[in-house]
Amino acid sequence: MMISTNNLDSIFNEGLKGLQSYGRGDFGERLLKEKQNSWGRLQESGLPTTKKESWKYTDLSTLSKKEFAPAPAIEMDVLESDPKILRGFSLDAYRLVFANGVYIPGLSHLPVVTGVSVTAFSEVIMGMNSDQIENFKKVEDTYYIKHGEASMDDLNSSLTEDGYWIRVAKNQKLDKPLHVLHLCAGESSKAWTQSPKSVVVLETGSELELVESCIGSGDHGQGYFQNVFTTIELGANARLKYSKLVDEFESGHHFGSVKCNMQRDSFFEATSVSLGGELIRNDIQVDILGEGAEAHVNGLYLTKGSQHVDNHTEIRHAKPNGLSRQLYKGILDDQSRAVFNGKITIDQEAQRTDSSQLNQNLLLSSKAEIDSKPELEVSADDVKANHGSASGPLDKSEVFYFNSRAISEDEATKMIARGFAMDVLYKQTAEDSRKYLIQFVDQIDWNV
Repeated sequence: MMISTNNLDSIFNEGLKGLQSYGRGDFGERLLKEKQNSWGRLQESGLPTTKKESWKYTDLSTLSKKEFAPAPAIEMDVLESDPKILRGFSLDAYRLVFANGVYIPGLSHLPVVTGVSVTAFSEVIMGMNSDQIENFKKVEDTYYIKHGEASMDDLNSSLTEDGYWIRVAKNQKLDKPLHVLHLCAGESSKAWTQSPKSVVVLETGSELELVESCIGSGDHGQGYFQNVFTTIELGANARLKYSKLVDEFESGHHFGSVKCNMQRDSFFEATSVSLGGELIRNDIQVDILGEGAEAHVNGLYLTKGSQHVDNHTEIRHAKPNGLSRQLYKGILDDQSRAVFNGKITIDQEAQRTDSSQLNQNLLLSSKAEIDSKPELEVSADDVKANHGSASGPLDKSEVFYFNSRAISEDEATKMIARGFAMDVLYKQTAEDSRKYLIQFVDQIDWNV
């Protein structure tokens, strides 16, 4: 039996009315058709169920039981005073801010740099100047690239009202990071949803340091659902250092999908940190389509209470001489649950590939549960490839070592857990982004 999305009908129809009210141009017409087609497919398929292997451990049926309403009104005083949201503004970076699905120009600080274009999609729909139109035409087709999970992709395309596009022209780069914030704030007695869809295009030889933060705060009653899709195209020799933080409100649901296509000798470094939220699902799909490309995909998830965090990664090597590294680590407490499913695929043409994947989990409670499934599929014969998984409780000898130096068991546990987590964060070579992520990790209050 499929999971129905009928409770989202009103949200979809309101989105159509909003889009139809704009003077849209060619992009708006194409977007309108895409939304309608996606909604039709979604009505036939429903949301993925636990009968599907890739969703075996993650149940979305609670979403079909919620009564969805439009997002609550934005309260600027909350955005400018909430401690967690203010922490999100602490990174010294260019900034693009969305709150409850709405672009907030007053809190954004966009770069004015030759060869670098950053624009909210709502600005595109409502009308652009000639330079913006020319730049957008170079990234528009990327907007419609499909991600691996078809029904969640259709859900995003059906309900999306905003997002952003970034284009960095050949051999150009920014002088500091670009930070995109998706904020959920305010109060609502009913559930609500936002579905940003975003595009990042780095042309030949260009560079970018990009941070995406999904932060929730306030009293949300039935909770909310963020469905965030980001598509990345890396040209030859392009370099992207990408970080994603998920720290939703405690009743928030988050689905995030990142798809990255890599051309010859390009470089992609991705760091994912999952902290707050009732249910979090992160999908990342990397296709190495050019020879000599290099991908580093790392993740950290810290779970407590009854949280559920599910990480799925897939790296496909399609061309020779590629390199990929994956390290995912989890720290699980209370009765929380986590899932890791990572797959490496090496096509026959991808000779001399060097690829590795490792998942490690630290269980602070006997009631915490981890399901780990690393996968390796190799069709080439001249490769280096390995994968592995290890999970278990604290090493008592390590705790004893700290105890013998007058450090309590609680403090010892916190120190060991933090050291375990930092192994992932220090894989992030972008120092400012790394320090920003560590700020949030250090706010976790472990009840040990």
